[in-house]
Amino acid sequence: MHTDLHIHLGRERARVAGSARVTTARPAHRGRPISSPEAPVALRPVREDDRGAVARLAALDSRPAPTGDVLLALVDDRPVAALSLDDGSVVADPFAPSAGAVELLQVRADRLRAPGTLTTRRRRWVPGRRAAA
Repeated sequence: MHTDLHIHLGRERARVAGSARVTTARPAHRGRPISSPEAPVALRPVREDDRGAVARLAALDSRPAPTGDVLLALVDDRPVAALSLDDGSVVADPFAPSAGAVELLQVRADRLRAPGTLTTRRRRWVPGRRAAA
């Protein structure tokens, strides 16, 4: 076959396939979207190198940064929310679907505050030491 014919046939196939996808087209994402159910969520205490991320979340949320012992929620290793264990204040990224992460932070904070848990006896977290689950 002639080379130009292949080009024209390829363009026609792409045009036909493109018109069929118009109703089901989704925005292109690099990798998995942050709202994907498969996106891993991690909850952990804030470390010294996380303070900048918490300050960024607070600035995005137009609220003061949480103080004291703070839990951080990461979705796909990206900080999306932070919660203070001392007063329960929360900051979250308004440009990311973070409601689920905030809910998980609140559940985890309630468990950490529950009577009889090992972590209620050790109020302050020591860097480098893992908290009890």
